[in-house]
Amino acid sequence: MFMKIKHGVFKWVTNKGTHVSYSTHQAWEDLKPNYPIIPWHHVIWFPQANPKHAFIMWLVIKERLTTQDKLKQWYPNKSYSCDLCGTIEDSIRHLFFECNYSKQVWKEVKRYLIWRGLPNNVFSIVDLLAKSTQRNKIWGVINRITLAATVYHIWQERNSRIFKGRKRGEMEIANCIIADIQLKLTTFVVKFSSGIQLALMKWSMELDGNRLKIRN
Repeated sequence: MFMKIKHGVFKWVTNKGTHVSYSTHQAWEDLKPNYPIIPWHHVIWFPQANPKHAFIMWLVIKERLTTQDKLKQWYPNKSYSCDLCGTIEDSIRHLFFECNYSKQVWKEVKRYLIWRGLPNNVFSIVDLLAKSTQRNKIWGVINRITLAATVYHIWQERNSRIFKGRKRGEMEIANCIIADIQLKLTTFVVKFSSGIQLALMKWSMELDGNRLKIRN
């Protein structure tokens, strides 16, 4: 792409070879990298997402968390076991949610969802959510923020045990996740619907005008 004078007027030559009036929007469209759209991008990045939770979810999907199966490649003579369940070495698949500890946490959190068939495998869950046609509905949003919050808190608990020596039980973590999601829900501006009514009941909340409020 370049600027060209045509009849004394500067024109922008697009990728398609047409001459148009220059605009920064058109220049960006022509110059930006043409990467393929990732099918799971909206599972992580959406307006209601918690940035901290979304970042950890991105690392999970890209398999970039420093789990024990990766450390073993660097230190093959060292033995490892999951700091949550104490059985095999941890990995992304194990932590989310094949580990007995995280599986129990996920089981408790899923009680607050209406999609009970979600499996105990984070990649399978992401695939299901990516294919969902309900992502702009209230439960589509709740499913995604719940998954991200659960993944985030389990990863934090795992690191807390390793680096701080602090341990919390499954129910304590589950309650922390639920409280975190409830707080997030209070930031939503909504219109009453059957989906909202069910969300109020499941999450022990009430409607205050057009906002969700934690029930006293």
